[in-house]
Amino acid sequence: MADALAYALRYDQRGKPRPSGGQLVASLAAEHLVKHLERSGVLVLKLPPARLHSAG
Repeated sequence: MADALAYALRYDQRGKPRPSGGQLVASLAAEHLVKHLERSGVLVLKLPPARLHSAG
């Protein structure tokens, strides 16, 4: 979760680096957000991958 948040803080929606997105600052902010979410009782679930459809 922290890696996903840090990536979102470093890059924009097109995948280009943000002008002010330092890697260290983004990592520290992401860790802080994860700790806060854990203390708040937020539960994040990841869905299983979608099943492949058959072509027949």
